[in-house]
Amino acid sequence: MTLVDPNIKTFGGSIGALVGHLQNGTLNNCGVEGGIVSKIGGIFITGSSGDIGGLAGYISDGNVLNCHVSNVQLSGGTTGALTPRNKAGTISNCYATDSVVPGGSLISGGLVTVNSGIILNSYTSGSGDDCGLVGTNLGTISNCHASGSAQWAGLVGFNENGGTISNCYATGIVAGDNFAGGLVSGNKGEISNCYAIAAVDGNNLIGGLVGYNEGTISNCYAAGLVTGDVNVGALAGYDNGGTYVSCFWDSDINPDVNGIGNGSDPSVESRTTAEMQKESTFTDAGWDFTTPVWKMCYEPNYPKLWWEECLGPLDLLIELSESIDAMNIDRGTANSLQAKLDTAMRLLEDGNENNDAAAINLLEAFINVVEAQYGKKISQANAYILIATAQEILELLSDG
Repeated sequence: MTLVDPNIKTFGGSIGALVGHLQNGTLNNCGVEGGIVSKIGGIFITGSSGDIGGLAGYISDGNVLNCHVSNVQLSGGTTGALTPRNKAGTISNCYATDSVVPGGSLISGGLVTVNSGIILNSYTSGSGDDCGLVGTNLGTISNCHASGSAQWAGLVGFNENGGTISNCYATGIVAGDNFAGGLVSGNKGEISNCYAIAAVDGNNLIGGLVGYNEGTISNCYAAGLVTGDVNVGALAGYDNGGTYVSCFWDSDINPDVNGIGNGSDPSVESRTTAEMQKESTFTDAGWDFTTPVWKMCYEPNYPKLWWEECLGPLDLLIELSESIDAMNIDRGTANSLQAKLDTAMRLLEDGNENNDAAAINLLEAFINVVEAQYGKKISQANAYILIATAQEILELLSDG
């Protein structure tokens, strides 16, 4: 069941378009697309106080399976695109897209604001949230990802004591002030087998993977451009007695910063892009590429998690086009870039290998435009993402 533009009037409490308070039981194959709650017009889910969720206002127990929320805007109280609070429930195979979850008294998440239950196999995409997936985590998050733009962290704002994050990744842009991280803004729990390829920019405590760490990080890498003023690190912005095991960062992308902003650790190692895109770099450090943890879709490329799909050139072109739509780029420049991508996509859709050379020329022209507008009509962070994806497509077409 999917609710389309639900119209609900309410005065507070736990508010959800489908369920106010899930105490037990199961929601399966449910969704919300758009909607109006309270007295505000347009596609808004709002409330004057309490917990406001796109799907459920509060989950104290039970299961939410195969559910989604899209094109929903929330305001008032504590908000979450799917739910603001998951106390002890299990959320699995769910997603939220193109929803706006504003910050309030708590750091918001694109899917859940406060999680002390379990979140599995779920994702978010969009822009404007405090954090990509979860605001504060005290439970378990596994096999999840987030893309788009965020203010605090690509995936989770604060991973507190007892919180675990495993087999997850984040891509996109994190542009905040303090405590900005490509994956997590502040970590006191455990993070394992995760990565971030996100451009991160801010002032203080800025990290490619985490902004601040006093927990444990193992078998993780960061390969995103990191810029800031104080305590800036390619992997962690600031360390406060944290533990690291076999972690890596790309020194070609961040040649002017350390792995940890306020110090160093022998288990946080720099590698060139070429080295970061070889399986042997990670297997030599004990990473698991045998059982379902990590895999290489192809070389040269960064490692992927076992559950990720290996994308081909056409899929990556579509992803690149969607990235441009989500970025704040001068309209004329964006149109010029999209025109080149549209032509390249038409060439590759024909399935004729003779078209690959023409597509390669278009992608090289695409990169030239981005480089010409670097720091001008295209921000440094956006330019990095566009060029990195275009170069990945070029490598695939050249090898093919």
